[in-house]
Amino acid sequence: MIGAITGPTFLNYLSWILRRRVPKNADEPFAVPDFPTREGLEEIGWAQQATVTLVSPKDGDVIGSRMVIQWEFKPAGEVNHIHLYLDGANPGPPFGTSMELTGLSNGPHTVRIIAANTRHQEVGPEASATVTVQGAAAPTTPLPAPRRSRAY
Repeated sequence: MIGAITGPTFLNYLSWILRRRVPKNADEPFAVPDFPTREGLEEIGWAQQATVTLVSPKDGDVIGSRMVIQWEFKPAGEVNHIHLYLDGANPGPPFGTSMELTGLSNGPHTVRIIAANTRHQEVGPEASATVTVQGAAAPTTPLPAPRRSRAY
């Protein structure tokens, strides 16, 4: 892992490790930290160097039952991909820079994109928008399968 970190980023990461490995007093156990969390990445600068922009939809948009989500992402260090959520659930892996979702129900929906590291820890930055779907077809309730003795 250290072989992939170079230049000033390496020195920031090394400094981050050393600050956390040395116990503050003799009663504290000596511990090797795991990969930095969001706070650790912010300290060494990766989370600030990575950028996430939600191009569409825009916050407050009113849309139909079809939504195209477009984003721009600039990776930095270990922050190398994004996680995409619609109403807190993952609609599928986000490949490229856009995703189309269809069959959305009427009402408010929240799109959230957050940058993640190679271990899939969501470390930021992030972007989100809340849209309102109007005009979606009402859900239909399927009829039960007919029995032999019944006809519809």
